[in-house]
Amino acid sequence: MLLLAAGSFLPQMMLLVGMVLLAWILVRRNIKMRGRSRAVDRELKAQRAEVQKPVRGAPLADAPKEVLRWQASMFDLQRELKAELDSRILVVESLLRRVDQRVEELRALQRDDPAATTHVSDSPGVYGKVQRLAAIGFSAEEISQRMGLPQAEIELSLGLQGEIPQPTNSV
Repeated sequence: MLLLAAGSFLPQMMLLVGMVLLAWILVRRNIKMRGRSRAVDRELKAQRAEVQKPVRGAPLADAPKEVLRWQASMFDLQRELKAELDSRILVVESLLRRVDQRVEELRALQRDDPAATTHVSDSPGVYGKVQRLAAIGFSAEEISQRMGLPQAEIELSLGLQGEIPQPTNSV
């Protein structure tokens, strides 16, 4: 009977030892995990403290919050102004390229047809004649008819000299 009692006791004992062994493994694993998590927590706290620690030598590191806000707003304003200046520089460069193209077009036209760019009125003798006729008393219209030049050019020439004669009305 002892054998019988011992035979039925062995599986129960094995079950009990297995459960104790399983509990011991789980408890040990739990203890290791807590130790690791504590180490990770310490590292995180150290990193946070390092990040929050003011940097020595940095400008305005110990300044009040209001000053730091002003500094941030000035940096924002600086970025906006720089962007605006950059866009205006691009516009000016574009306009300069256009002007250069137009100058090249005019030079090409001038090379192709030099006679078209010179006028009879370019010579100083013509302007001298215009001034003499105006001094005699001829009107800009009459000078224009005599000289074969546009009336606007005659008026401009006389206007620059300050000698615009009034037309004479003879009745």
